[in-house]
Amino acid sequence: MSEILKFYKLPRTVLTFNLFRVLGVWLVGVVPTWFLSRDLKLTQVLAVILLVFGVIIFFVSYLEYSNFSLELGAKSLTVKSGIIIKKNKTIAFDLIQSLDINYDPLIKIFDLVRVKIWTSSPQQINLNSGESNNQSELYFYLSSEDAEVLKQMIVVK
Repeated sequence: MSEILKFYKLPRTVLTFNLFRVLGVWLVGVVPTWFLSRDLKLTQVLAVILLVFGVIIFFVSYLEYSNFSLELGAKSLTVKSGIIIKKNKTIAFDLIQSLDINYDPLIKIFDLVRVKIWTSSPQQINLNSGESNNQSELYFYLSSEDAEVLKQMIVVK
């Protein structure tokens, strides 16, 4: 086992971001229903249903938040995640081909960036009926500061 040089947990603002997403879905469902139907009973039923789903979704996102960690070793990084099925994914630095940092305007409000790690793994390429659908090896949210530090550590290695 290699020595851990840096350890990251997801920033707490990830929870705030997920809470705002849940509230946004709730508002998009409830407000137009009220304005279009003017039926209080229907709006209340929809509001309760969306509230229950929102609480469940937020609870799952909290579990994902609390079970995620990123460990940087001397020659690799390890991502530990999973709620029921725990996953440990170790990627050697020399297999990393690209580390993308996406500054989406919505998540930038919360000082977050989406980090995508691309490797030379053939599993990332998915060919369906002649079209390619490329997916990164993994992605996660970090604060913009931590993402830049992570990028520099990987580039140096």
